[in-house]
Amino acid sequence: MLQTLPAKFNALPPELCLCIARMSLEESGHEIRDVVRVSNINSRMRNAVVNTPDLWRKFTLSGPTSSHRLGRLCVGRSGNHNLDLIISLLQPMVQKKRVNSFSESFKLAAPTITRLSVRIRHPSSLNTVSSLLSHVQLPKLEDIDVDYDNEVHEGLDRYILLPSHSADLRSISLTGVQTQPYGEFNLKNLTSLYLGAGNNWKWMIMSMGTFLPDATSLQELHIVGDRGMFHTFLDDEWNDAYPLTLPALRYARFANTAPGFLCSFLRELNAPLLE
Repeated sequence: MLQTLPAKFNALPPELCLCIARMSLEESGHEIRDVVRVSNINSRMRNAVVNTPDLWRKFTLSGPTSSHRLGRLCVGRSGNHNLDLIISLLQPMVQKKRVNSFSESFKLAAPTITRLSVRIRHPSSLNTVSSLLSHVQLPKLEDIDVDYDNEVHEGLDRYILLPSHSADLRSISLTGVQTQPYGEFNLKNLTSLYLGAGNNWKWMIMSMGTFLPDATSLQELHIVGDRGMFHTFLDDEWNDAYPLTLPALRYARFANTAPGFLCSFLRELNAPLLE
C-alpha cells in the first residue's frame, strides 16, 4: 500500500495538488511550513506549489533564524503579490546576530507588505520593531495591527514608531501601546482605528490628540479597555487644545472606558455623521 502512494500522487492533476496545499494551509492556521512539507511530496507537487505565488504571501517572522530563512523564501516565491506579514516576538532576541537576521528579512519583505500584524511582549522587541518601522520604507502598507502584552512596562516610552512616511494607512489597531507623541502620519485615507488599553498602563492624550484630527476620512472608531479599563493620565484633560473634528465618522464604540475620559472626549468631538 505504501509503495503505491508516490505513484498515486504523481497521477494527481496540478489543480488537485494546489487544493491539497490550500487545505493544509487552512487547517494549520496558515503555517507556511506546511506548504513546504506539501511541496516536498514529489516533483509534481513541488512544481505546482512553488510556482503558485499567492501560497507564499502570508508568513510569520519570529525569533529563531529558521523563521527568517523561511521568510526570505516566501518573499522570493510570492513574486509581485502583496504580503501579509506577522511578527511574533514573544521572547526577547538577545543575540545581535539574530536581531540583524530578523531585520534583513523584514527589509526584504518591506516593499510589498500591505498588512502587518505585530505581537510582542518585551521592551527590547518593541524597540526593534519601532526602529524598523521608522527607518524602512513601506510604500504599500495599508493595515497595521500591534499588540504589546506587557504588564510591567510603564512610563512615557511605551510607544511604537508607526511609519511616518510612504505608508498609506487605511486601518490601525493598537493594543497596549500608543503612537509616538507628535508623530507625523499620512492618515488621509484612514477609515478604521482601534485603540486598546493594556494592564497597568495609560494612554497619553497628546499621543491621541496629535494624530486623530488628521484622520479626516475615519469612519469607524473603537476605544476599548482590553486588559483593564481604558484610562489616560488625566481622564478629563481632553480640551480645546486638541480640536477633534472627524467629518466622516459614522460609528464609535467605547468599552470599559474611564467615565472621565469618555465625557471629555465626547464633549470635544465634532462628528456630524455619527450614528
